[in-house]
Amino acid sequence: MHRLVQAVIVDSMDRETQRMWAERVVKAVGSQLLADAAREQSSQRYARQAQTAERPVEHWNFTFLEAVHTLWAVGRYLYGDGYYSRAETLCFKALSMLPTTPGASTTDTYQCLLTLVAIKTDNRDLHGAEAVCQTFLAESERAFGPKALQTAFGLYCLAHISIKRDKHDQAEPLLMRALAIYRATPSQPLPAVADALVDLAQIRREPGKAEEHRQRAKAMYTTSRSPDHPDLAITFSGLSQHSFARERYAEADDYYEQAMNAWKSKHRTGSPETEASDRLAPVPGEPSGSGADLQHDLEALDAAIGPEQGKDIATVSSRLANACIEQGRYPEAREILWHALDLSEKTRGKKDLVTVYCLGNLARFSQSRKENDFAEFLYERALQLVDVEFRFKPIGTLQICANYIQFLRETGREQRAAKLEKDLEVLKHLPDRESR
Repeated sequence: MHRLVQAVIVDSMDRETQRMWAERVVKAVGSQLLADAAREQSSQRYARQAQTAERPVEHWNFTFLEAVHTLWAVGRYLYGDGYYSRAETLCFKALSMLPTTPGASTTDTYQCLLTLVAIKTDNRDLHGAEAVCQTFLAESERAFGPKALQTAFGLYCLAHISIKRDKHDQAEPLLMRALAIYRATPSQPLPAVADALVDLAQIRREPGKAEEHRQRAKAMYTTSRSPDHPDLAITFSGLSQHSFARERYAEADDYYEQAMNAWKSKHRTGSPETEASDRLAPVPGEPSGSGADLQHDLEALDAAIGPEQGKDIATVSSRLANACIEQGRYPEAREILWHALDLSEKTRGKKDLVTVYCLGNLARFSQSRKENDFAEFLYERALQLVDVEFRFKPIGTLQICANYIQFLRETGREQRAAKLEKDLEVLKHLPDRESR
């Protein structure tokens, strides 16, 4: 039915009839929205219906359970699309309604708090995320018991945030408690155990222990996750960094390739994740671009190979991508930067300086889209190559380092950023600085 017809029909109803039908709509869709939004990888199939159902909840101040579920579902969908502020408002409202809502369960509170932790973490409000997570953990212990899986997950979440805030001494006992609960469970939840091991590896001071944790996590993910799952990508990324730090460069390169193959399925144009990310903050009134526009840009990039075999690939791709971003054409910008990286690796080599700059450009774009795990992976790879292959002599490499410092600060890791900033000041005064 056309929306204009709907509006006319609603307008012909008296106020009480409007309220009755609004309540029926919300109750009819609430349970379905809850089931879809609660999935780990929500399809967002009902995102539009959820936002439509949210309006009568707000307008009529409904307080029944399906209304709460609707507010939470809309918040969950908006979080998936990157609209953190509005998502947080709706989830907090749903949470505040639960204590007085007939039929509300502990699971409802658990889901609201968990979503708020995720929203605040991804929105880089780590102090706020820690406070909500402490409430989340306390509620889990109260409702499910100190040895329940829900409590173990709360411990893991709080430890994960502590690591992001460089509070490693606080994180370790939380992770050990979580692992003890997981291991006492008759059928261990392998992905959850692996998640905790990956975080534990980040804070272990003994290199051998850290590698052991990552290898165990990799084995668990391999049996419980698809080959292109982000958890495997993160694990391979950590193994690559660990091998590089121990100067096992061939091994580091092998892990890098495995990680990159997994990341591509998640972060290259066309995946559900990138479609959600690229809907973030569109420029009002601007066209979204077309396939012809993208093809023209890619042809311009291919032309940059020229007689010098692609020396300008990084520069040209950066300019083309920035032009797309200014027009709100985020999918095209993403594909241009990926294409540039592929092109540079093919024509210049995977360790060439141009490839390093292409990695830096893609990292910067991913940072702007709040794809933090992938951005960090790219920055780390670029800086590894800069260190081993070029000794930070090309002046352009210092900008990648400066961008990474900004990224660390944006993600709440001030101590690490400050240390790297001191190193950068030393690098700026190295002799024999190269212009590129």
